[in-house]
Amino acid sequence: GNNSSDSFNVVLSATLFHPMSEHIEAVKVGQKHTKVVNEGLFKKVFIMVIQKETFDAVYNFLESEGK
Repeated sequence: GNNSSDSFNVVLSATLFHPMSEHIEAVKVGQKHTKVVNEGLFKKVFIMVIQKETFDAVYNFLESEGK
């Protein structure tokens, strides 16, 4: 059969490259989530935003645990 995007769940992610001193604005992330949901393109939508420094710390930790 034919599949369409509205029958799939989606995880949209973004990595922010600004310094940790510039906090993520949760309101803006929430507004983006609402906009994507209202477009009706996907069954379920999850948005994940992480700052690069945090991503690097998590990555380095996981890498060290795997050795």
